[in-house]
Amino acid sequence: MDNKKQATLFGKLAQHPILGNLLLFISYFLTGHIGLALAASPNFATFVWPASGIALAWILLFGWRLLAGVVFSSFTVALFETAKSLEISVFAVNWWIPLAIGVGAAAQAAAGAWLIKRYVGFPSVLDKPSVVFKLLFFWRNLGNIN
Repeated sequence: MDNKKQATLFGKLAQHPILGNLLLFISYFLTGHIGLALAASPNFATFVWPASGIALAWILLFGWRLLAGVVFSSFTVALFETAKSLEISVFAVNWWIPLAIGVGAAAQAAAGAWLIKRYVGFPSVLDKPSVVFKLLFFWRNLGNIN
């Protein structure tokens, strides 16, 4: 039997530099707003931030070139949330803070992906308990620092 990976249509689209970033933007933007809907008041303080896991998984699965999508999508979520909480126009918001949040989200995803690839091995079979514990440690503790 041939061991070639069967790429799905979604996998082929996600590997495209422009379409992959667009798909990542949509999924990060939606999960970011879901996470912010679960936030305590005031906004930006949430116990669950699924968007960081989405970003880490996309970087692991489809490559480093999607980090631009993480920056842009995290920037957009932070920009809209800042404008909403201050009740001002998106164009009146100081864009440096949302940009720093976006760069931080991309750095977090890149660091988590690098650590998992370096110390766990990706893709991994997860056939030994030690590999599973390493993956859980790096994914949860270092890859999703908020």
